[in-house]
Amino acid sequence: MMDLPDIFVTPRETLHDRRAHVETDLALVPPDVPPLCGQLPGLQPRLVDIGGLRLYVEEQGEGIPLVLLHGGPGHSHHGFHPAFSRLEDGTRVIYYDQRGGWRSDYAPEAGYSVGQSVDDLEALRQALGIERWVVLGHSYGGFLAQSYAAKYPQSVAGLMLVCSAIPSREMFNLTPSPLPEFFSPEEQAAQDAIFNNAGLTDMQLMYNLLLNGRWKRNHYYRPTLDTLARIARYEYAHDAGYCEAVGKSMLDVDLTGAFDGSIPTLLVEGRWDLTWNTDKPEKLHTLHPHAPLEIFPRSGHLPFNDEPERFFPLLEEFIGRLLL
Repeated sequence: MMDLPDIFVTPRETLHDRRAHVETDLALVPPDVPPLCGQLPGLQPRLVDIGGLRLYVEEQGEGIPLVLLHGGPGHSHHGFHPAFSRLEDGTRVIYYDQRGGWRSDYAPEAGYSVGQSVDDLEALRQALGIERWVVLGHSYGGFLAQSYAAKYPQSVAGLMLVCSAIPSREMFNLTPSPLPEFFSPEEQAAQDAIFNNAGLTDMQLMYNLLLNGRWKRNHYYRPTLDTLARIARYEYAHDAGYCEAVGKSMLDVDLTGAFDGSIPTLLVEGRWDLTWNTDKPEKLHTLHPHAPLEIFPRSGHLPFNDEPERFFPLLEEFIGRLLL
């Protein structure tokens, strides 16, 4: 196995330690650290034309095709680095930025929607010459993956949903997340001040929130300062209006009864995923009654980072059972 960059503070501090980290300067600019894309061996980057628009794609390894759908809406593929480099042997890992995000083309005149992203993904499959692939969706990417599988089931050999979103209307009826309980009064006050500072760029906003305890929303283990800087610089880059447009279109998607078990599916949830409401995993499971649900006890929103020693063997076992 290749040596991967260390993305956590050592020794590992967890959100359960409830340590208060508060900066006196609430308008810091993140250090100019490079993205991990250039530091991981074997990555093959390129722009792929899907018909009048180019998506940024990286491929790594050979074997069974596995496409990774990042969260957001409006994040980037960078959040899958460096963890998924563990799958280099026997798996063709395909990272990409969705239309309107980071290194892919922006097309604001065409608008943005879930349906458009679904069709973009199918066009990417065809452009890459893949007959069927395994689709892994994380967070909002899980919602996109479900929408894709519902429309193009013939293209999906297997579906893995990691801390996945569910249809927006279902989210309105959930128990609130306990996230605020993990912030100290000082951290909460700092975050409130940052949210109210209209002079911050989006990058500064995210970086300073993360520094002042907001990392607990997604992470079980406290990330390094370089990791927080990379998150702020590279994982929240999207076209203006993208999130609002896609979020609005999510309200029109109804997946009730869409999954009858014909597509092999695996659900993975972090026990301490404070991004979502507490009963979200159960709601997701009702959409996929035939799929096993795996709960990771020492994970937040990113089980592939928090418990890789369990996550990747589980993924490899799932892929190994599929008929491709």
